[in-house]
Amino acid sequence: MKNHYRYWDKNKLKEALDEPVNSMGLDDNTTNTLENAGIIRISDLLNLSQEKLLDIRNLGPTKQKKIMAALKKKGFY
Repeated sequence: MKNHYRYWDKNKLKEALDEPVNSMGLDDNTTNTLENAGIIRISDLLNLSQEKLLDIRNLGPTKQKKIMAALKKKGFY
């Protein structure tokens, strides 16, 4: 996995990567869009490029910015 994170020990990192996307504090619409695209865990999200995120139906640049901000708040990027 790429080094998208600035953190921690391996156990905390594994816990953070295994968290569901609905724990990120995103609005329901954005969370549902991610889950409908098969992105369930934060690790699933981090494995996608920003271009791939934009390819997801109903996930435009505004939602992408919200996702990136939520990831940053979680300690990634």
